[in-house]
Amino acid sequence: MAMFQQADHLPLICQYLVSIQPTVDNTTVRNAYHDLLIQEEDYEALRTSVDTYTSFDSLALAHQLTSHVLFEFRYLAAHLFKRHQIWHESVILSKQDRLDDAMDTVAESGDKQLAEELLWFLAELGNKEGFMTCLCVCYDLIQPDMVMELAWRHGMHDVAMPYIVQVTRGFMATIEMLEGKVQEIDVLKK
Repeated sequence: MAMFQQADHLPLICQYLVSIQPTVDNTTVRNAYHDLLIQEEDYEALRTSVDTYTSFDSLALAHQLTSHVLFEFRYLAAHLFKRHQIWHESVILSKQDRLDDAMDTVAESGDKQLAEELLWFLAELGNKEGFMTCLCVCYDLIQPDMVMELAWRHGMHDVAMPYIVQVTRGFMATIEMLEGKVQEIDVLKK
């Protein structure tokens, strides 16, 4: 394998690499196959390989793909970072190319700071649809005061209003529940 890589003749053994994928669990073979797929710009086969097999250096591959010209390879890099729970790197790549993935990654991470950064990013872009979607997807991670500030600064009141109404409803339900518990405690004290 090293001989073919050094001579840059991996395409000569492409069929061999494809045929041994299911039977040989070797990191060197898998990495060589991935290098070949990157050279051939076959992002679909690469995605299938990284989702099917685990014996390869996925973080090295993710770092290699972050600066690739093709969007699909950067998307795959974000996917690999997400798999390793390297949320920030995944979100940075997703923000460049595909905002929906960034929202899903932030929601999965549970990181409030990442959620706020993404919401700020969307507001500064003026992306009302993305802003509203982020409010829904990352609902539990976002502070209402920040949403109101962004809505005010970037003219997104109409987009933020459903979120604000839902948060207010949640606050009212919590207050009513707490008032009921306080009344129960008062009754028990008497």
